[in-house]
Amino acid sequence: MSIGGDGKEWFTDLGIPRPTSAFSYLQDDEKRFIFCTAMITKEVSAKTNINEFALNESFKSAVRQFGDYVLLFSANEINYRLHTNDNVKFQRIGFASGPIIYRDLSIFSGDYHIVYNITNCDSDRYFVKDKKYKDQNEWRILIDGYYNHLEPNCGEGYSLFVGELDWAHLFETSTFLNTLLWKEQ
Repeated sequence: MSIGGDGKEWFTDLGIPRPTSAFSYLQDDEKRFIFCTAMITKEVSAKTNINEFALNESFKSAVRQFGDYVLLFSANEINYRLHTNDNVKFQRIGFASGPIIYRDLSIFSGDYHIVYNITNCDSDRYFVKDKKYKDQNEWRILIDGYYNHLEPNCGEGYSLFVGELDWAHLFETSTFLNTLLWKEQ
């Protein structure tokens, strides 16, 4: 319950709408850069035949909102290249990667730790989103320049060269969404 200075409950008595999302800003967040992408997992699949799968319609709808092209790549290869990068400057920064956890943030109580607590790590808040975005099935990399500040080197962002990927394919979004099929293993 949130009580105002006059003893009234903010949401019920004063008619203030309850929040539908939670956001935590910490000083120096701008020193952290985030790479976001969608994952193809069983959560976004739909069975088309006995052993054949395609992307489900809610995932397709979410992907259509993000542009004209899809770059399909291996997250394992990206992580490997980040761990083995020879760039001395990169060795001094930290990064975390993983899937987004989707939670009901409409029940946000104002306590940051209740909403975002996953591993009790400072980066947890970058890996939680409201469940209304679950169709994005997102995976992220957080590049942390908090202790060793990274000056933007690509517009307002930070570009990190990981080398030429061994496994990556570029598709027009509509072609990708309408032709991707795979077999159950």
